Amino acid sequence: MRPAIAAPRRELEDDRSALERRLDQVAQRDALAGDDADLAFTALALQHACSALESVIERTVRFFDDGLPSGPEWHRALLARGALDIPGVRPAILSKESLIGARALLAFRHFLQHDYGADLDAPRMGEMQSLVARWRPAIEADLDRLDHWLSEAAGQ
Repeated sequence: MRPAIAAPRRELEDDRSALERRLDQVAQRDALAGDDADLAFTALALQHACSALESVIERTVRFFDDGLPSGPEWHRALLARGALDIPGVRPAILSKESLIGARALLAFRHFLQHDYGADLDAPRMGEMQSLVARWRPAIEADLDRLDHWLSEAAGQ
């Protein structure tokens, strides 16, 4: 393996493992039937899943692209950048389906981090769990595709 790609590929594997653990946690509890502790656990798992996905995209964009997005909307811009296929540089990290789910996850994380007085409600948490369950196969396929591309780029 080319040393230049070996370290970022290994870091991406760690990020992906973290994402998968967090997505498992999202599915672990029934938010619709749960108590406040279940809602809080699920919300935290969703927040960490969003951060883990963002880390995958950020590492890839930082390594292959010409810098990271900046400004007040940099999180949204990073997701959009991750959905771009850049010929001669790298493939799209996110499919259109994954981008839609990632944006919903980002919006939830923003709500969680900035709406301090809001209570977590079971219906909203149940919607997020359903969204993640539907979205997960697409993001896993995208990450498989990225890993395959990195493997080829590394000469394996």
